[in-house]
Amino acid sequence: MHPVIRPFTEWRIYAQWVMSGRPIPAPPIVKQHILKQYQARFRLQTLVETGTSSVETVEALRGRTARIISIELAPAIHAAAVRRFAGADNVRLLQGDSTTLLPEVLQGLQGPALFWLDGHYAGSGTAGVGRSPLLHEVQALLARPPGGDVVLIDDARQLTGTGGYPALDELRAAIRHNRPHAEVTVEDDIIRWIDWR
Repeated sequence: MHPVIRPFTEWRIYAQWVMSGRPIPAPPIVKQHILKQYQARFRLQTLVETGTSSVETVEALRGRTARIISIELAPAIHAAAVRRFAGADNVRLLQGDSTTLLPEVLQGLQGPALFWLDGHYAGSGTAGVGRSPLLHEVQALLARPPGGDVVLIDDARQLTGTGGYPALDELRAAIRHNRPHAEVTVEDDIIRWIDWR
C-alpha cells in the first residue's frame, strides 16, 4: 500500500471494523493500527516480530521505529521479505525457528521493545504445521529482566491447549507468576502484556 494513502485506508478500515462490532479475527491493518498505538504510547523504538508472513507489519512500522527484527520459519516467505526490504537499514530479517533465534535476539537488545508474537502455521505456504512456538517465545521473554517491554500476542482464540498451542489460562498464569506487576489483558483476540519496570 502506498505510504501516502495508508493512513486514510487504515482509519477507514479500522472505523468499519469498529462499526461492524469488532469481529474476530480483526483485519491485518487493524492489528497494525493497534501495534502503532502501543509503539507511540510507550515510545518504543524496537519492534521484534515472530512470523514475518506477508511483511505488512514490517512495512507498517518501519517508518516509526529505529529498528525492526522479524523472524520467519518458512524459507520462501523469508526470501520474499529480504527482496522487498533490500536496502532498508533499520530492518533485520532472520530465517529460522523463533524458539532458537528469539533468545539470541534478546541477548542483543538494549532497552525496552515492542514484541509481536505471531509465529505459527497459518495455512499453505507457511511453516510449523502442528506446533506453536509461543510457549518457548514467552519463556524466552520471561528470562529477560523486566524493563518496560510490551508484548502483543496474536490469535488468542487459538490458545486452547490443543493443536500445539498452550491454553490461554496457562500462558497468563506463567506470565503473572514470573511478572507479578505485569498487566496482562486480552482484547480483540490479542493478548496484551505490559511489562512494567
